[in-house]
Amino acid sequence: MSLPRSTRKLIEAQNFDAVEDEWLTQLESGLEDLTYFSATARALAATDGTDRARQLLELLHDQLIAEELLEDRLSLLEATGEISFAPEKLHSEILAAVKKLYGESEVFDALADKLGLHRAIEDIPKTWRKVARLRGLLGFDVGSIVSMEGKGVGRVVDVNVQLEKLKVDFESHPGLTVGFGAATKVLVALPPEHFLRRKLEDSDSLEKLAAEDPQELLRLILTDLPNQTATQLKASMQGLIAAKSWASWWARARSHPQVVGSGKGARQSYSWAESAAAAGEEVLSQFGRADLGQQIEIFLREVKRNPESAAELATQLTESAVAARDKQPSVAIEILAAFDRSSLGAIGPNWTAEDLLTESRDPASLVRGLGDRSLRLACLERLQELREDWPRIFSNVIGRETDSSILTFLFEKLWDSEREAADALVDRALSRPAKQPAAFLWLLANIDSLPYFGKRNPARALNQFFRAPELPEFAPHRTAIKRMLADGEVTAALIQRLTTEQVEAVQELFERTPMEEYLRNRLLTALHMKFPDFRSKASDTLYATRAVIEEKRTELKTLLDVEIPANRKAIEEARALGDLRENFEYKSARQRHEYLSARVSGLEADLERAQPIAFDQLDSSEARIGVTVELKAKDDSTRTLSILGPWESNPDLGILSYESEAGARLLGKRAGEEVEIGQEVWRIASIRPYQAASE
Repeated sequence: MSLPRSTRKLIEAQNFDAVEDEWLTQLESGLEDLTYFSATARALAATDGTDRARQLLELLHDQLIAEELLEDRLSLLEATGEISFAPEKLHSEILAAVKKLYGESEVFDALADKLGLHRAIEDIPKTWRKVARLRGLLGFDVGSIVSMEGKGVGRVVDVNVQLEKLKVDFESHPGLTVGFGAATKVLVALPPEHFLRRKLEDSDSLEKLAAEDPQELLRLILTDLPNQTATQLKASMQGLIAAKSWASWWARARSHPQVVGSGKGARQSYSWAESAAAAGEEVLSQFGRADLGQQIEIFLREVKRNPESAAELATQLTESAVAARDKQPSVAIEILAAFDRSSLGAIGPNWTAEDLLTESRDPASLVRGLGDRSLRLACLERLQELREDWPRIFSNVIGRETDSSILTFLFEKLWDSEREAADALVDRALSRPAKQPAAFLWLLANIDSLPYFGKRNPARALNQFFRAPELPEFAPHRTAIKRMLADGEVTAALIQRLTTEQVEAVQELFERTPMEEYLRNRLLTALHMKFPDFRSKASDTLYATRAVIEEKRTELKTLLDVEIPANRKAIEEARALGDLRENFEYKSARQRHEYLSARVSGLEADLERAQPIAFDQLDSSEARIGVTVELKAKDDSTRTLSILGPWESNPDLGILSYESEAGARLLGKRAGEEVEIGQEVWRIASIRPYQAASE
């Protein structure tokens, strides 16, 4: 308690006898709160009552010593010591009090000396800072139980005062060394009753409690470790509860009316309220601050925890649903769906989600406004039953839908009942993928399993697929595109649909598109396996640098001497496993054999026609294979491009293949001439022989 107003008036009137009577009365009633005594003493000392304050404080110190309230005496010294004692005497009193508290520690004297507690005895503020530092470090004395984020709970096994280091044995990190400077920041000393300490020292009793009273165990842990997610709680209770029993245990434990959840989804955290009433107030407070999705989660959580509280929340949600019916019907439907999932019986407005779906003027937008995938699908299924114009609605939904299972549902329904409309949607997605990126990728991903692609142009689809990552509309889907490219099923299916007239354009696409070399090789190999006669139509000479030609020869030798023999052995070992029809290892080895054979054939053919670029004989009067061209735009921006062979092509580094569209446009141009590259007109500023970065 702070200084009472009546006491302040007595001090202001210098009625010190009355103040003393009040002090003694308070002293007899207990010493639970020292703030009254320290505030009164300071107020007395601020007037002419310093002597009286010293007398009263002496009585208080004597009683604290008699009752061995050592922590309280040290706190009183810090609050009022300068009233009772001169600096030197106060310093010795502080030292004596600290010694009394921690004298049993084997490192007390060494630490006190290390921290200079015996020096600068007249600088009392500095003395208190040293005491605070000393007490912080003594919390990590040998035998202390501590916790550390990421390491768990451990025991201090050594304190080296001279080196200013602690050694802590954690279960997963025994003998971990922590400096004094970091100790108070990263270590937490655990009191005897702390859950984590009890788990280390007496796990049997906690394991028994987990089986007999889940809610009491949850109270213990949330009291010591508030605001824990379910994942964190599960980790903290590891060893006390079997993994297979966690779900049922957690359901029983969290049903206690004092358990309060906050947050959303996997990030939802839990704490323990002082009472069921306090928990209810906290839930109402959270509900008032939450958005709709969080309000629904809170409501459904309360249905299991406290049905009466949930009914109160249902009333507020009903008001929100009524207010949203006309302008935000998707909000109203989400609330109605939450009511359906609850077990509270008849709650909510006197109209249904079907009423909203039937009367909506823009049901496609209504469905798109539903955040929950299952709810969107359920509403689409009901729309097909409720409305004759469902094909138009489904067509409008497809352009914005991103979930693959819902896209499957939409296309299947349209394909079965409205084939012409479905065909038009496929055409639109493949011709203008930026307008509906998710549908475009979904169509390609299902190219072999569903009939929608038909006889449409595979070369165009490949071109659109490789251009997609550059388009801002595909930004959310770039990871999916990368995965599809690495998987290779989509590109393989499209390559199989190509005609001979499309091969040359597709090969150029593969060569000029920035990608990892192993992916480019795989695509070109698949293309040449599909069209083995195409190579003979290519140029007889393949120009490349000597270094790259040597790399290809080394690769060919490795294939012939190492990889193919190893693969042949793998085939034999897989064949020995038995039934080849169900033998995954055998099929994989055979597929790799086909790839390796095709790669060898391709390398051998390429190396036969490979010719080194003669850089020392280059005439750089015009752009030709082996030169670097400096380009300048009208806004004075510049660009440097080098023209080399298809093996060296790397557009990201400004190296173009002479077979690429941009490379072909540069060939034959002279300094001063203009050329269009990347939809921009550039003037050739200079031409010089190419020089590798390492040269």
